Amino acid sequence: MAEEIPELSMAVWPGHRGQGVGSRLLTLTLEAAAKVHPAVSLSVSVSNPALRLYERFGFEISGEPEGGSVTMCKTF
Repeated sequence: MAEEIPELSMAVWPGHRGQGVGSRLLTLTLEAAAKVHPAVSLSVSVSNPALRLYERFGFEISGEPEGGSVTMCKTF
């Protein structure tokens, strides 16, 4: 990714998954990032259910999977 595009990293404690915590965290993070960055990226395992969450939020896979993970990017 380009130097001006930060990479996000976040996690939700296992006992809190599936309760909307990740969606809320991602919503707030993207709102803040959109004010100062042209885009954001993240890496996620292709087997991680969160991949579908990122797609719903407009992230697109960029490049080929490497080692079971993909890089995703969201442009504002």
